[in-house]
Amino acid sequence: MNQASQLRSTELSPEQIQFYRDNGYLILRNRFSPDEVQAWQQEADQLLHADFIAENNLRTPMHQMPDGQKVVERVDPVIDVSVRFKALLFDDRILEPLRSIFGEEPVLFKDKLIFKVPRMRGYEMHQDFAWWQPQAGEDTFEAIHPDKILSVMLAIDPATRENGALELYPGYHRELLTPVGQLRNMQEAEIARMDLSGQVVATTEPGDIIVFHSLTPHSSEPNRSQVSRRQLYMTYNALSCGDAYAGQQAHYRGYVKKRMEQEEQTAEIYFQ
Repeated sequence: MNQASQLRSTELSPEQIQFYRDNGYLILRNRFSPDEVQAWQQEADQLLHADFIAENNLRTPMHQMPDGQKVVERVDPVIDVSVRFKALLFDDRILEPLRSIFGEEPVLFKDKLIFKVPRMRGYEMHQDFAWWQPQAGEDTFEAIHPDKILSVMLAIDPATRENGALELYPGYHRELLTPVGQLRNMQEAEIARMDLSGQVVATTEPGDIIVFHSLTPHSSEPNRSQVSRRQLYMTYNALSCGDAYAGQQAHYRGYVKKRMEQEEQTAEIYFQ
């Protein structure tokens, strides 16, 4: 397949673009080969045992299991410690659908690798944009319009109901459902205003991707299986909004450090 044919195969159809605009998400199947997936799985295995994995490293927050064991939840960010995952940022199988949605070039905003090992907790319902609101004193991090920022989930392992697949709530991507300025998940009163019957449990196979709007509510159940549900998340904003990657990183480290301090974690907190 020549380059022009490959590019055409990654473009979204008008129907796909309209589906995204109506529902706030889009699932694209079989974007990557089994050989590529196997390489990601090996890379994720290596990162899980990297030297920088530590309880007080802001890059690698831990989750305490019911038995008291602490396991790494994610590597955030990941592209600066993984050449293989960084290369995906420039892959047209990811970028071309985003160009179709934005109508312009996408620019990386955030990246993270989530492990979700067996017995790990799920994630409460939230809208990503709520966590990306600039706070007082963040002069280098300006607000980006919600329609100009979205995330791409790339499936490294199969995602099933049992291991906690991503759960999406279509049609609620047109407004922020939590108070403006508050960095938090959605609460019961806010969720009660939604019709949850439209929930989509986004089961995926390795090599699938999900594109979803920054305001699309989503959550996931705990991993009740015996296998991990590893997923790479890459968030992009439209080029017209500028390059906000460094500002977003400072923003992220700021609120994570504050939360760790509020939890009275006594050991030194650092980023490596």
